[in-house]
Amino acid sequence: LDNKRLQELPSSLLLSIPRGGAVMPSAQDSLLIQTGVVHQFLETIDVLGTFVFAFAGAYKAGKKGMDLLGMMILASITAIGGGTVRDLLLGTGGKAIFWLRNPVYIQIAFVTTICTYLLWPRLEREFGIKDSARAICTADAFAMAAFCVLGTKRGVEKNLPAPMWVVSGVITSVFGGIIRDILCGEPPRAMYPYKTMLSAGPILGSSIYTLLASQDPNNFDQDLVSVIAFLVTFSVRTWSFDNPWRLPHWPDQTRVVVESTADDDAVDTSILPAVK
Repeated sequence: LDNKRLQELPSSLLLSIPRGGAVMPSAQDSLLIQTGVVHQFLETIDVLGTFVFAFAGAYKAGKKGMDLLGMMILASITAIGGGTVRDLLLGTGGKAIFWLRNPVYIQIAFVTTICTYLLWPRLEREFGIKDSARAICTADAFAMAAFCVLGTKRGVEKNLPAPMWVVSGVITSVFGGIIRDILCGEPPRAMYPYKTMLSAGPILGSSIYTLLASQDPNNFDQDLVSVIAFLVTFSVRTWSFDNPWRLPHWPDQTRVVVESTADDDAVDTSILPAVK
């Protein structure tokens, strides 16, 4: 192993390298050897996705009547909340949370909030652009897919049991939005069927990654598995935009929750049967 590759490996693996330099990585350690292109693509989408998620939080805060500070806080929570919850649960090895080590995420959230505050009302008023525009929703799906794959990989890096890789991917993808909705006094979209199947994409994407990677962890193509998981997550999310399918739920109870929400624009009551 060359010096650059050695630096990329976790300390637990480095300790197991004999003096001769030969090493037999464990099944999960082998998943950590990056091949480059796909991982860099996902990292780029991760940064761009921070813009999209921050906009969603800032927009929601503005519509709820919050001031600029409130918009910044909610934008930040939406953008980095999932990764923060994940790292708090998994631990960071004595390091600070990722956005404290790399403040670019907070900077993106703040800049996005200011731009949203200054520009969005005019765009909405003069050009009729809505937050539900296809381009915005597609960008959101792109970001969610990247968050899903990167979150699943984080579970691998922490040597968690394979089923927990799925949990890590889902938490990273949707928990920022869940916290946002709770702070706004709304039922979390990811947990209720009154909109689209928000959580189905990350669940399927991270599950596909886990199933493919855990079959033969020493020999699987990490880039290929990452691409497949990304495309599954993205495709399911975009497919759900105009699809009436929902995850299983009790219809009567869902209507009660929907009719009690304050944000009527967020509710698609056409999917709900009449209460008997």
